[in-house]
This record gives sequence, structure tokens and C-alpha cells, in this order.
Amino acid sequence: MSDTFSYGTAHPQSPYTRTWWGARWQNIISVDTARYAKDVMQGEALFRRGGLSELTISAGVARAQVLDRNESHLVSLNLPVYGPDVWATVATVVAEQLRFTAALLRHQFPASLDERLTAANVSLFPSLDTMTLHSAGLGDGVNRHTVALHRAVGARIDRDPNVLFTLRGRDTEQLVRAVNTKRGETRDVVEDMPPSTPDEQIQALRQLVLHPRQVDDAAWLIGRLDEPPPLLAYDTLVDALHRAATVAFRIAAGDGAETADTELLLAELRARRIGTAAALAQAIGHDPEQIASQLDALYDAGVVLRTGTPPNVKYRVADR
Repeated sequence: MSDTFSYGTAHPQSPYTRTWWGARWQNIISVDTARYAKDVMQGEALFRRGGLSELTISAGVARAQVLDRNESHLVSLNLPVYGPDVWATVATVVAEQLRFTAALLRHQFPASLDERLTAANVSLFPSLDTMTLHSAGLGDGVNRHTVALHRAVGARIDRDPNVLFTLRGRDTEQLVRAVNTKRGETRDVVEDMPPSTPDEQIQALRQLVLHPRQVDDAAWLIGRLDEPPPLLAYDTLVDALHRAATVAFRIAAGDGAETADTELLLAELRARRIGTAAALAQAIGHDPEQIASQLDALYDAGVVLRTGTPPNVKYRVADR
């Protein structure tokens, strides 16, 4: 399974999902299984027409009420929860890369994380024989009621793969705390290493070979930052990261301060979509006259468009 952050493609056998993890859950009970084909089709019909209500998901169990033929029945799905040793392994794997934590906090599940967990003999996804399914109306096992519940749980997992961790006995907050503890243990090992002299540090830095590349999606950088202020909107933080990443790349690639300033200005203008020279200058902390001069030069080059008359001229990035 290749590592990918493209989550928009539904599995051909799972029309109710948009992610690989959602499709994988749904295909635990597949319509291709001849023994359950009729139950799957009827259960999916129940799910599609909104026959489930009061869905709750907690450690080891998902429950809901299913309305079928004018009667309501309690239906449940049970999974084994993991013990402390397994969760210690999970925390160790997630702690290997900061992007794993960042992805889970964004309600995403990298395929490479699943591969690393599998290599460590941990699978969040159950098999059919490890699931206990029960309907108060139709009994145990796969039937239209339990299939409807399974599909509803899959829809939740499709939106937030952390539901998989919840079903196995840990919520996201507990997992992140354990991961941070693992990283703290790593820092302790580093702190125990003998200190190097300033000359040794300088020589080590000079031996580094840098290969900067531009980041297409700077949102993954959130995983490398401290917890953002609670009032800071996620989209605002992502916009700021995109602007910072653009400028950092230009400087690292050796394009110089002038190019970096221009890229910063354009990144701010793209984020705002339209703005005056004064507003842009205030946002990036530059002199308004300098920004106005830069915008005029960019207008002459066809990079930006402008509307209005002084002093209310507004600019936007030209579509190319």
C-alpha cells in the first residue's frame, strides 16, 4: 500500500466512502460474499434511507437503534480492545514521524502509518470473525440490521479515522499524550549525549548538504508546531504557514531577499484574494510606499491586476 495523502477516491465496492480507510472498513462485510449478499444489500438500503438513529461509538462497542418494518431494535457491534502493551507499540510507531500525529489531528490516516503498524503486528482494522454483531430483532451475526450499523460506523470512520482508535480503546487525546511521552524519552537520550564544542558544531553544519524543495501543502507542518492558540482558526494558521513556507523556500534556494519579499507579498495577496497596498503593507510589516511600488511593478509585468482609483486602488493576483 503506497503512502498517499490523496483521500478523495472512493473504493469501487464502497460507494459510501471517499477514503481508503473508510473503504477498507466497509469491505470487511462485502457484497461479494455470496453467503451475505442479500443481507448486505438490505442493510445498505436501511442505512441509505436513514433507518439508524442514536449511534454511539465507544471503547470496544458501537450501538444504534434501527427502525425496520415499523419496529425499532437495538443493534450492536463489539470489537476486542487493546491492552497497555499494544498501545505502547502504537504510541512508539506514531512517534516515529511527526507527520503521523499531524495527520491524525487533521482526521487523516496515512497509508504508511498503517503499514508501520502492520509491521509491528498491530492492525486497527478487524476481520469479520473478530467482530461480534447482534440485533435484538434478528439475532447474532451478519443480517440487515448489523450491516446497516456496520455501514454507519464506516461512514464515521471515513470522516474521522480516529474512530478506529476509539473502538480499540483509546481516544485521540490519550494517544497524543502517549506519543508525546515517547518523544520525551527520545529527548532524554539525546540530552544524555556528551556536549560538542562550538567549533565541532560549526564544522558539522558546514558538512551539511541542503536540498530545499518547495512544499505543495504546508498544512502538514502543523504537526511540528506547538499547540496553536485556541482562538486561532485552522484555515488562518494554514494560510500563515503557506506564506512562511514560500518565503523560506525562496531564501533557502538562494533567490535573495528581494525575491523573497515579492513572494511574501504575492502569498499575502493570494490569501486575501484582493487588497490595497496599505492593507498588504500592514499585514506583512513593510513600508506602504515600498509595497505600492512593488505592486505597480507587478502590475506592469502582468502578475497582478488592479481596480479602482487612488487612494483606493485594490490589487489581486492575475489568473495564469
